[in-house]
Amino acid sequence: LPPLKPHQLSGLGKIRQARREGRVPLLVVAPCGGGKSRVITELAMDETRRGGRTVIKVHRKMLLDQLVGNFAAAGITPGVISPDYTPEPLHKIQIVSAQTVYSRAVLRSTLDMPEAQLVITDEAHQQSGTRERAIIFGSFQNNTVQVGYANSGADVIGFTATPLRNGRIYKHIIELASYSELRACGMHQLIATVGPTEIDTQGLALNRAMEYSEKKLEERVQIIFGDVYSHWQVLNPMQLPTILFAPSVPSSRWFANQFFQRGVPVAHLDGTHCLIPEGGELKEY
Repeated sequence: LPPLKPHQLSGLGKIRQARREGRVPLLVVAPCGGGKSRVITELAMDETRRGGRTVIKVHRKMLLDQLVGNFAAAGITPGVISPDYTPEPLHKIQIVSAQTVYSRAVLRSTLDMPEAQLVITDEAHQQSGTRERAIIFGSFQNNTVQVGYANSGADVIGFTATPLRNGRIYKHIIELASYSELRACGMHQLIATVGPTEIDTQGLALNRAMEYSEKKLEERVQIIFGDVYSHWQVLNPMQLPTILFAPSVPSSRWFANQFFQRGVPVAHLDGTHCLIPEGGELKEY
């Protein structure tokens, strides 16, 4: 594992102090790229050293696999509850799919909730609805009372870069890092950010997370590609290295192909794939 940065060490101190003072459920906020996963790993190892058990809840397979990799780098094999893994309930650190635990333990009672003294939710702003509240605070399903983690004495901590819509779960909040701290340690860079004509979002529906539908947004983004390309030519005549943030993986691949067809060296990157030009087309690297 990489050494902890100053803001991570400071943040861990704040989190430990909050736990000692009983300030939970606790929401920990840091910008994207602030090293939240590294702090989550450290907290779980802390709990293991104390003899406790940790459950880390995620809502996407990519995040689950990333955390499994983080613990592997520390020489730790966690248990995983997800359709793609075989459960190993004796492990003191459990990384769980929120959807799987909710379905199996809350709705169908085919799985016991993993025991935990510490429960961590990654991307907490994406896990703040009925499912999350049932896992954290309990529910009544199939004529059975399901006791939630908070009601059984576990410390509940959520991590997010977007501290919105979390008031029904988290009662306390701390800042893990500021943008200036991340720049000071090299985790963030000062860059020039530009954009083409704004997308016309009129008529686009918002989902439960109050974000635009990726599919509908893709359609609007692709309409303005010519504008994106011409802006890029004007603003970057030397064709210096550029990062284009697309709203989804499919639209990123689409953009990469459009630049590639215009003779611009390009690569598409996402959580699991890298596509680069080869033999007249974009191929997996």
